[in-house]
Amino acid sequence: MILPNNYHKVLIFSLKLLVVVLALLSISLFSGRYWTIKQYDDFAKSSFPYKQLVEYTKNNPSSAQVEKRQIFLAQLQHHTSNVVENNKWQLYQNCQLFLSEGNRDIVLLDLYFPLLKDDVKHTDLYVGCSLKTSSWFLSVFIASLLIFLLWITAPRPLNQQNLMLFQLLTLDENCRLSQFEIKSVLLRFTTNVHINSQDLCYLHSRLDKQAITTPKALELLLQDVVSPLELKFSVKNDEIQVSLSNLNIEIASTPAIYWLWYANYRKLHKSEGWITNPPSNRPDTQLAQELISLMKQYGGHARALKELEQHGLRAKTLDKNRNRIKEALNNHLPPELAGLCGFETIKRPDSNQSAYRLRMEAKSLILL
Repeated sequence: MILPNNYHKVLIFSLKLLVVVLALLSISLFSGRYWTIKQYDDFAKSSFPYKQLVEYTKNNPSSAQVEKRQIFLAQLQHHTSNVVENNKWQLYQNCQLFLSEGNRDIVLLDLYFPLLKDDVKHTDLYVGCSLKTSSWFLSVFIASLLIFLLWITAPRPLNQQNLMLFQLLTLDENCRLSQFEIKSVLLRFTTNVHINSQDLCYLHSRLDKQAITTPKALELLLQDVVSPLELKFSVKNDEIQVSLSNLNIEIASTPAIYWLWYANYRKLHKSEGWITNPPSNRPDTQLAQELISLMKQYGGHARALKELEQHGLRAKTLDKNRNRIKEALNNHLPPELAGLCGFETIKRPDSNQSAYRLRMEAKSLILL
C-alpha cells in the first residue's frame, strides 16, 4: 500500500518515466522514418531495374505512362518485399512500396523516385508500413525503465552549495573521511536552506572541536549546520551551562547567571528585552532582587551575592559581567558568531543612561 506522503514521489517518478518513454517513441518514429526511406531510396537507385524501364519507355513512347505503371506494379511486388528488415526496436514493420496513397490502413512515407531523366522528372512512390503496438510498447517500456533506473542511480554532480561544502570538508584535517564518502553524504544531503557565512563559521567551529570519522557523524553535523542557531541555557552539576546550538561556551557561574537574566528579559519580552544601567550614584534594588533569586537558585558566587544584597545592583557590576560574557564568547567562538550572541545598546532619552539587551531574537533563545 502506498502511503499518502509518498504520492508526490510516486507521481514524480511516473512522470519522469513517461518522459523517457515518449522520448524513445519520438526517436523510434523519426529515426525509423529516416532509415526506412533511406533504405528504399538506396534500393531503388542500386537494385531497381532502371535500364529495362528506360529501354521499354524509349521503344514505346505513346504507351509509356500507362504501361510504365503496370511494369512498376509488377516489379514492386517482386523486388520490395524484403527491403527493410523488421527490427524490434523500430516502430515500423512490413513496409512496401505503393504508387498511390489509396490504402489508408497503413502509414505512408513520401519517397520521390527519379525514373526517367529525359521526359519525366519524377514519379511519386509511397512507402507504406504498418505500426507495431503491444510488442513494441513492451520493448520500449522495458528499455525506458532500465534507462531511467540507470539515470536515477548514476552519480549526480554536486550543486554549488554542496561543492563549497565538499571543498571545505576535504581540506579540514578533522574530517577524516575519504572524498568518496564525503561526496556520497553530500549527495544524500538535500535541503532548501541556504548556507550563509554564519553557518560556515559554525561548521568550522564544530570541526575544530570534533573529529568526523564516520559518514553518519557527518550527516548529523550537516543537519546541525543548517538548523537555526540557538543560544541554549541548561543546568549541569548544579551550574548553568551555555551553548550556541552544539558549541559549548565555558563561562563562570556568576556571568552565566547575568547572561541568563538578560535572556529572560529578551525571551519574555520584558521592556522588549532592554535593561537600563542604573545611575552610578543610585543602585537598583529591584533588579538586584531578581538577580539574588537567580544566584541562590543556580549557585552564584558568594561574594557577588553578598554585594547585591548589601549594595543593590550597580552599573559597574553590570558592565563587568557583560565584559566577562564578551570575553567568554571571544574565547570560544569566531567573531561573527560571538557578535551574534552578544549585546546591543541604546541610549535612553529620558535618563541618558545606556540600555542593553541580547542581540539574538527571542525565538532563538532556549532557556532552562
